[in-house]
Order: sequence, then C-alpha cells, then structure tokens
Amino acid sequence: MNVLLKVQRASDAAKIAHSVMAYDRATEGLVVELPIPLLLDTLVTQATPHPRYARTEKPRISERELVVPTLRLLDDGNRGWMATSDIISRLTELFTPSGQDAAMLDGRSDTYFSLTVRNMISHRDQPSSFIHSGLAHYERHGLRISDEGRSTIRALLS
Repeated sequence: MNVLLKVQRASDAAKIAHSVMAYDRATEGLVVELPIPLLLDTLVTQATPHPRYARTEKPRISERELVVPTLRLLDDGNRGWMATSDIISRLTELFTPSGQDAAMLDGRSDTYFSLTVRNMISHRDQPSSFIHSGLAHYERHGLRISDEGRSTIRALLS
C-alpha cells in the first residue's frame, strides 16, 4: 500500500493538510482516510519505542501547539479580542496541563504552561510568530484576531 495525497480542487487543500489518505496501488481505491491526529495516535499506540528513546514523562506543550487553539478562542471571543489572562485560563481548560507544565515557577504565582502562553504573546515580534505573520494583533494586554487569522481558521475547520 502506498500513501499519497491527491488534491483535486483548491477547496480540498485544508482537508488534505489535516488528513492522510491511503490508496491501494492495484485498484487505486481509497483504503483509509484518517485525520492526522488520529493517524498519529494510531501509530503511537502500535509502536513501542526502544527503551533508550522512551520518555518517562510527557513532553511540555510548546508555543507552536497553542497557535491554532488560540486563534479559535479569539475567533469565538468577544469581537475577536481576548485578554492575556483569559487566554491563559481558557487554554488551561483546553489542555489541562500536567507534569512540568502544571508545576509552579519558583518565586512566581503562575505555572510553566501559563509562562508558555505569555511567551507566545511576548515573542510576537519574532518572524516565526503567528502575531508577526499577521494572524492576530497585540492590543491592550490581549490579542485580537485579524481577518487573515479568521480566514485561516475557517479554512482549517472546513
């Protein structure tokens, strides 16, 4: 079985970007189509890592993993704007951080996870930032989704 991605129409691009389709080479029939997260979960549950490479604890949540959920929150929020503190609390509800992400920072009243969210916003001038890319704007101690951010989220969810 070969795995390949076929894009027939531009409207399929968002769907293709988030799913893997497997075709039978002999019949060229679709054998399976899975969303990428489900495919990855399937692979993880079927693969046993070499003990040397097995992690004993879950890896920390990265800034990059927070981008799409943040844009979704902003899109659903009050006129597209949300305060940083509200973003932190809503993302905490969504991700339910554990391990080191849930640990309190020394001498501070917030967790490593809330620091990651704050860093995502404070790194807004970095070229790799979704804020720098124009998907959202920083204003009044919070974020506002841009028109480009809205269209990106809608394309990903369609």
